[in-house]
Amino acid sequence: MATPKNLLERIADLEKPALLVLIAKLLQQNPNLHKTLELALAQPASPAKAKPQTQVSEAMYRKLVKSILRQQGHEHHPYGDYGKPEYVSELENVIKTAVESQESNNPEGAIIILRVLLEETTDDYDSEMDYNGDLACVLQDIGMPLAEAILSADLDAQFRYSLQAAIQEIYENLGENIEESELAVVLMALVYGWDEIPENQEEEYDEEDEYNEDEEDSEDEEPDWMDEQALQTARLNVLERQNRTDDFLQLAEHADPRRHTLKLLQLGRTDEAISASQYLGYASEIIELAKYLYEIGRMGEAIALAERGLSTIKDYALAVWLAPFGEAQGNTEMAIRAYRIAFDAHPAIAHYRKLKQLAGPAWETLRPELVEKAGEGYDRDTLADICLEEQEWDAAIALTGQNTWSTSLLEKLADKLISHRPDWVILVSLKQSNALIAETVS
Repeated sequence: MATPKNLLERIADLEKPALLVLIAKLLQQNPNLHKTLELALAQPASPAKAKPQTQVSEAMYRKLVKSILRQQGHEHHPYGDYGKPEYVSELENVIKTAVESQESNNPEGAIIILRVLLEETTDDYDSEMDYNGDLACVLQDIGMPLAEAILSADLDAQFRYSLQAAIQEIYENLGENIEESELAVVLMALVYGWDEIPENQEEEYDEEDEYNEDEEDSEDEEPDWMDEQALQTARLNVLERQNRTDDFLQLAEHADPRRHTLKLLQLGRTDEAISASQYLGYASEIIELAKYLYEIGRMGEAIALAERGLSTIKDYALAVWLAPFGEAQGNTEMAIRAYRIAFDAHPAIAHYRKLKQLAGPAWETLRPELVEKAGEGYDRDTLADICLEEQEWDAAIALTGQNTWSTSLLEKLADKLISHRPDWVILVSLKQSNALIAETVS
């Protein structure tokens, strides 16, 4: 006997915690439901079988999403934590439900949920109504989990084609403030799946663009390599979720050196990870691995990795992390190089003092270079710190010149120079007080 429509509507209106409580009560009253639910949620034994029937109701989720979206039109819709509208949080919970469905070996159910969410949120999307971009962010967050669900599911050719056509239409009609690149990965997953991406993909798209006068210039489009990288990320996420370690390592070795290295560390294959670290291309990745090696007692390898990275990537954070190790080990050359890179990136008196302490006879040559670097741009704070450090009082005063608007600089100099140049401090104080009085009067 079919469930009455009004009952389905009442179930659809339930929030997830309330729905879980209801299911728990039903299981307690009827233990036989345990077996029924287990069978319904079971993953098919063979992928060769027909597309499995999921227990996800498209109609129910469509009604649920529509109900949530109606809140957007209310002038005084409620707000949740962090000033976020509650309807946005509820839509994010729908995405979480889809992710949980996928993690429970039901990617087909996840596809249904996310497709409904994508279709309903893009239908009659109003960028003026979504002036804060809250709904746009929700739409963009659908891309990766939907791509992963597509890669995980056993889809027949007809369903894949119809889904691709639907997603393509949505993609081509996105609102101006929705980032297309976040959803392009869905189309990539549908077109290529687990197949190799042709190297001439970019040339093919460019050739087609020549005949489409309505297309925007290719400069305004996201580079194809970013879409390809997003697809590789989705593939790696699926392989990791499925515990296919060898396949993960094989793909990550070329697609994502960071994840490849971290997975090797996770598996306890530290020497292999250290060898693989030569392919890390970002300072943040190098610091992450160096810190891990240091924590497990591989200090030598950690320092060597950071030093090698700093030779090619002049990064502030990497330099600041490495410099104290060189100093502690008596490797003055390494410490000076690291502190100099840090100073050049962000001039600061602390780095200046370290360089002065370590430079020895080279200080006379190094100091003018640091002063010149600190004098670049409009900020004179670090240059003032250097003048005060070297007790060059008049040079510090000269820095104020046309910068009398810089209250923080004047206060810093006044505090330090009160006992060395009291007349100047009094003069500046009077000028500041007279200016404040004039503002008050006017």
